[in-house]
Amino acid sequence: MRQKQRCCITRDAITGLVPADAEFDGLIRFEASRARGLFQEGFQLLPLLDRRSRACVGAMACIYRGLLDISEREPGAVLVDRVSLNTKEKSHLALAALLGRVR
Repeated sequence: MRQKQRCCITRDAITGLVPADAEFDGLIRFEASRARGLFQEGFQLLPLLDRRSRACVGAMACIYRGLLDISEREPGAVLVDRVSLNTKEKSHLALAALLGRVR
């Protein structure tokens, strides 16, 4: 069995390759908007799932939409660090999905 090799690229190298300017910000916002549209289409399919599956899929989708919110608000953040939600934010979104309050 072949062993996977990791490719290590430093943050400095990535930052040097991708300029953090208005064009890059526009690209990130465009892709986030596109992804948001796909999530919205997917949310229309949630009623087809059983309750437990719907809660799980809804929770994960809400969390990923939260990441899109951050990316749209701060496009350059993706070049600096891993974009993430804190535990409180994730818990709030997951609970909303469990209660069926997916926006």
